Amino acid sequence: MQTMKKIDLPLWSDTLFFFGCSFLVTLCILRYYRIGLWLAAVLSLMLALGLAVGVFAVNYWRRRKKYLLRRDREEKEKLMLHLALSAPAANEKLFAPVLEERREEAYLLFTMQPLSADAVAEKIKLCPEGKTFRLYCNALTPEAARLCESFSVPVTDGDEAYALLKERGALPEKYICGEKKRRGVRERLKIGLRKKNSRSFFVGGAALLVLSLFSFFPLYYIIGGCVLIFTSVLVRIFGYA
Repeated sequence: MQTMKKIDLPLWSDTLFFFGCSFLVTLCILRYYRIGLWLAAVLSLMLALGLAVGVFAVNYWRRRKKYLLRRDREEKEKLMLHLALSAPAANEKLFAPVLEERREEAYLLFTMQPLSADAVAEKIKLCPEGKTFRLYCNALTPEAARLCESFSVPVTDGDEAYALLKERGALPEKYICGEKKRRGVRERLKIGLRKKNSRSFFVGGAALLVLSLFSFFPLYYIIGGCVLIFTSVLVRIFGYA
């Protein structure tokens, strides 16, 4: 199973935020009770590190779970597109392990849009009286779902089809249109430096300057706020339309 390869900046920023907050609060409290500076700093550092490690562990587990769920969802969407664009013979070959195991009459009708009631009715007409079949599809329209229910036609939708193939290790090695076009650095820079984004830079800078009025160490907030506001001015003047 693949893991998160890219650096998770929000995870690290959250960890550093909690570390900084806990360190500063603890240091100020200990100094208030007149504990020596070096002893207070060491105790605050130890407490902040412990809290940061705990926050990192909890957030990492939560984010990893979300990542895996998102990855499954994206792979399932790529599979549905692949099945809709593949030839019927290719889909039958892909589902061969499932069909052999279930040993039942089946129709594979994967389409770009939810399967219509007319398409289901055509298959029901071809089915001999007294027999039934299983329908494999991406999704059904409400009318098609009611028709399948009326004629006791079992349905394997996209979610179940993906799960069946994944359990048997039968997912395609390469998906049709499966590669996402990645934006280059220049393209991402153009998006980030659009003139309309100057407001975001300004709001962030203004917020930091306001926070500096209530901070024990206002210098960092003042520097960060001025940088963001200066950036907002440059983006407003020279940014991309």
